[in-house]
Amino acid sequence: MERIESILKKDHNKIEEALNQILKSSDNDEKLRTFNKISQELLSHIDGEEKIYYPVLDDEIRAVDKSELNESEQEHHVVKVLLRELKKVKVTSPEWDAKIEVLKENLEHHHEEEEEDFFKKSRKKLNDKEAERIGKEFKNCKEKH
Repeated sequence: MERIESILKKDHNKIEEALNQILKSSDNDEKLRTFNKISQELLSHIDGEEKIYYPVLDDEIRAVDKSELNESEQEHHVVKVLLRELKKVKVTSPEWDAKIEVLKENLEHHHEEEEEDFFKKSRKKLNDKEAERIGKEFKNCKEKH
């Protein structure tokens, strides 16, 4: 079994690679296919983080800095807004590529903060067995999404 941090890191890498692939591609059909796939992946990832991972860290993080989780949740909100907007814009529009770039930059920033701050806190707080149990719960949550 895997610790939750490892599972999240793999998701982050997968999402960022897909967004880079979209930005490099000149094939609009491929861009749209990749976007549709990654869009669902992102929504299930966010749902799993908010329902499974963040609550485990909530007391510890909020005791140190109340804004840290709030900021992360707002970054998730921005991602959801961008995903909704991207579904309404034609892939051939320059606006579509610009929104993908903003989504990518937002997620890179978000992932960096999670991996540097949250992962350190959860590694400290959770022993291997707890972290693996939470990882399994996270995966189950994503599958239900």
